[in-house]
Amino acid sequence: MPVALIISYNYPSSASLPTSAYGVYILPPIPTEGLTSADAGSLMEKTHAAMSEVFDLTVSANKEDLWMDLRNRKKLQGEEGEEQKQYLQ
Repeated sequence: MPVALIISYNYPSSASLPTSAYGVYILPPIPTEGLTSADAGSLMEKTHAAMSEVFDLTVSANKEDLWMDLRNRKKLQGEEGEEQKQYLQ
């Protein structure tokens, strides 16, 4: 059974916002077929590396970023929000 990678992060509510906002990433699964207990260390490293990339992006994100895939942020910064306009239509 493959390892399912799911990252969930939230932005705490404030006095003006009664609920919290959440973002969720479902990453490609990591196959485990043919692995043994001897492979546990390398599987853990693969899992950590895959999740760290997205986790590091969520640390610097703000609530307004929830609409986008943060992995595409650099691409969007160089443009005038055309993707955001298309997404919101």
